Amino acid sequence: MHNNSWRRSLLLPGVFAFVWQDQLTRAAESELPNSLAREVQHELVSQITPLPLSREDNRIRLAGYAATYGQPILNQYAVLKVPPVHIVVKNRTVMLDGTVNDRMDKTLFFTYASGVHGVISVTDHLRIET
Repeated sequence: MHNNSWRRSLLLPGVFAFVWQDQLTRAAESELPNSLAREVQHELVSQITPLPLSREDNRIRLAGYAATYGQPILNQYAVLKVPPVHIVVKNRTVMLDGTVNDRMDKTLFFTYASGVHGVISVTDHLRIET
């Protein structure tokens, strides 16, 4: 590791936000020095946890997308190139992660995801865009 004077966050595949000595920068992976790019890649790969294969989780995931993005009031999110709300299902537990415009949309995503048949619980990690 580099002496902890930098921190990074993945913004999009291959695009990172870096905090270097308390200054925020944004860089494509190709713009990084080779040693730092390899380090970041290794760190990201080591944080990946594959979900178990489960037909029931796949069914819940697809039903969750249909139940949320299929609602006319939430359709504004469905038409975006990269949907801002991600639905992750593990052992019939749903996790919502991403960004929504307001508290009402946050509540609607949670409510519709909770209503999917077979869901045990929903964890809401949605953030409201400011």
